[in-house]
Amino acid sequence: MLGGSQVARRINQAVLAALPELVNRAGLEVWHQTGERDFVLVREAGANLAAAIAARYHPFAFASDLASRLYQADLVLARAGAGTLSEVSAVGVPMVLVPGSFAGGHQKLNAVPYAEAGAAVVIPDEACDGPRLAQILTGITEDPDRYARMVEAMRTLGRPSAADAVAAILLEVSRKR
Repeated sequence: MLGGSQVARRINQAVLAALPELVNRAGLEVWHQTGERDFVLVREAGANLAAAIAARYHPFAFASDLASRLYQADLVLARAGAGTLSEVSAVGVPMVLVPGSFAGGHQKLNAVPYAEAGAAVVIPDEACDGPRLAQILTGITEDPDRYARMVEAMRTLGRPSAADAVAAILLEVSRKR
């Protein structure tokens, strides 16, 4: 769960509200990037959870190794920023997106191709709460066929070798000069 390095309070609150369902019913292990401003609040709320839930919940403010954490993830919940979408699609992990309504709502547009391809489910920001989040996440994780289709769709969108391709083009251009 990526609450974002700059804080996505609605996502953070929805994750906390959904935790009992996600951990008890779906058996998920939840790694939750909260952002610096919400970290203490989220960590304290997590510490007050039942021991069985708290043991499977891992909040963190920021991670310098986020790429390796993405490679370990089975499903990512996040905003729909262009950087996040490109990083996660390169890994091939399906997503649940909660586009932010700030900055003219551009994240809603970013999410469209992922939703249309079947690689992501979109929850409008104003509809992101614990019950809705739990319903969508468990609906994906408890349906292996749906999950497999989402993985395949995300892999068709991702460009894991994009950096190598750009580097090759730059090398080719530099040789011609």
